[in-house]
Amino acid sequence: EDMASAKAASAQAVAQADHLFIRPQHLLCMVCAGQRTKPLIEDNLVEVWRRMEQCPTIPVTLVEGCCMVCDPCNVYHPGEHLCRAGHIKDSLRDLMILERLGLAPGATMAARKLYRRVYERIPSLDRICGWFDGGDTAPFWSPCSGLRQGADENYQRARLSNRP
Repeated sequence: EDMASAKAASAQAVAQADHLFIRPQHLLCMVCAGQRTKPLIEDNLVEVWRRMEQCPTIPVTLVEGCCMVCDPCNVYHPGEHLCRAGHIKDSLRDLMILERLGLAPGATMAARKLYRRVYERIPSLDRICGWFDGGDTAPFWSPCSGLRQGADENYQRARLSNRP
């Protein structure tokens, strides 16, 4: 019930936003989830992706920690604006993405410009989402499950179409 309420409120906020705040790793997650026809109950990946497609000039600020994607998640703690399941690998992914993009937390640019940079500088999800070799060395360091479900193919299609 709490998740559904948070989902409704945060999805509406995303739809009306004139500025988006996103953690770097979610830039890649959104490409994979953006191919879905229905939003997910546990996050706002699809909603944020659609907002950027509707308004490719919307400013996007890269943030540390939780972002506009996180509100409906069952491990998000709204009072503290923290993820209870936060793991160092999430921060490492963020840092790897920022390094490749040549940006720092707080950087802001239009959604389309940001994704052009993402697609130019991150040719595949393997190194960031698959930890270089896709090896499953420990539970918290497992590659993103989306890679086994065709995420890189979705990413390549999005790169070719230059979406959003």
